[in-house]
Amino acid sequence: MLARLRISPAMIGVVAMTAAGVGTFATSGASAADAELTSLTDSSPASFVMTAAQVGAADGKVDVSRGFDRPRLAQQAAQQASQRAQALEELDRDITATAEEAERAEADRVEQEEKLRTQWVLPVVGYTLTARFGQQSNLWSSGAHTGLDFAGPSGSEIVSVAAGTVTSAGYDGSYGNRTVVTLDDGTMISYSHQSRFVVAAGDQVTPGQVIGYTGSTGNVTGPHLHLEVELPGAGLTDPEPVLREHGITP
Repeated sequence: MLARLRISPAMIGVVAMTAAGVGTFATSGASAADAELTSLTDSSPASFVMTAAQVGAADGKVDVSRGFDRPRLAQQAAQQASQRAQALEELDRDITATAEEAERAEADRVEQEEKLRTQWVLPVVGYTLTARFGQQSNLWSSGAHTGLDFAGPSGSEIVSVAAGTVTSAGYDGSYGNRTVVTLDDGTMISYSHQSRFVVAAGDQVTPGQVIGYTGSTGNVTGPHLHLEVELPGAGLTDPEPVLREHGITP
């Protein structure tokens, strides 16, 4: 049989002192660890950032990888420089392309203007040639025909054969309603027997522009356009070879 342990007041005091010591040690250890953790976690980001002066003073002996990363900044600067150079190249290409496009547009405009100055077209469509230059007949006041007759329905559109200036538009005896267009080289082209006018003296006309409508005014036997061509210094000329010379076959 085990003997009962008798606890005396002295033993109680020893136990109490021992427990107190252990508690103090544990408390002291925890307090130190907590203080260190608090120091690490409560530090603001600014405590890890060094100024340029501090980095210079450290002379490479201090790790400055947080907040002041020289290699990364250098890499970023290089990337930004590359992006800027690429953007400038693209801008230069765009400017060059725009300039070239403008040059092409201007060249096209000049070409179109030149074409308008030199192009010739037929004065009417859906016609039948009923009389040519030089034919003899008592139907004409001069005895010989002085132009080309394009017969067709009354009211058909008459267009300017070439670019020029309207020098007259009015009634002219046997010619009836007559419009005369003078070209830049002095050539005069007249359109006679019109039912009505569209242009007036002083108007600038282009090839294919409507200047009037066919009719039967003046000395005629039916509706048609009487076309005459007068060359500078040569007078009335057969219109047919002149038209052919400019790529037009009546």
